[in-house]
Amino acid sequence: SPADTVLLGMTFMVHGDTATEIGDYATARRYLDESLALATDDPFRMAITLSFLGNLAFCKHDYLLARTKYEQSVTLLRQLDATRDLTAPLQNLGHSCVHLGEVGRAHTLFCESMAIHQAEQNKLGMVECLLGFAAVAIVQGFPAAGVRLFAAAERIGWRRAKSSWAVTRQVVDHYLALARTSLSEAEFHAEQAAGQSFLLAQAIAYAQHLPLDVTDVPPTHAKLDDLTE
Repeated sequence: SPADTVLLGMTFMVHGDTATEIGDYATARRYLDESLALATDDPFRMAITLSFLGNLAFCKHDYLLARTKYEQSVTLLRQLDATRDLTAPLQNLGHSCVHLGEVGRAHTLFCESMAIHQAEQNKLGMVECLLGFAAVAIVQGFPAAGVRLFAAAERIGWRRAKSSWAVTRQVVDHYLALARTSLSEAEFHAEQAAGQSFLLAQAIAYAQHLPLDVTDVPPTHAKLDDLTE
């Protein structure tokens, strides 16, 4: 029956996302492909499954594929006017763009997601957006500012955020490792201490007023991934 098909598709979707979280990528791909095949008449379920396929590609360091899946998800969610559900794929599309050197586009995506979270007063969502601004700061040559923002986000509570947990963890580890390559240990800890003193509103204002030159840069993900493997 149609109801059974929907239930089966949702089950595949959840199992696929869980498999990504625990690093069982082959299983994740199988379940998510099944979920997508069963969602052809349900644009919302397609959008969420595509977002999860983006997460899978991101975790496998295939940022081009991740960008494509997130773009497809965002397009469907915009058509559905599903604003609340847009934020995770917008942010993860932003992180994919940072890896691919599309820094200006990434910054715009993080700003859009932040605006949605602010309108809904979603504190954890705002905290997750700070991670995007931190990543942009670090690739733009402001490693101290990036470390400060990561520390603020951690103290305020990104570890309690459930959306895209595997992606979020990878982003934080990746950019903190990158920042460490250009800061002394003393500088790194000083910026962490400074960030931990921020309230959420202070951290957002700090992120939004960094003197960033958000023009695109050459992709550096191949070199950077060596740091986090």
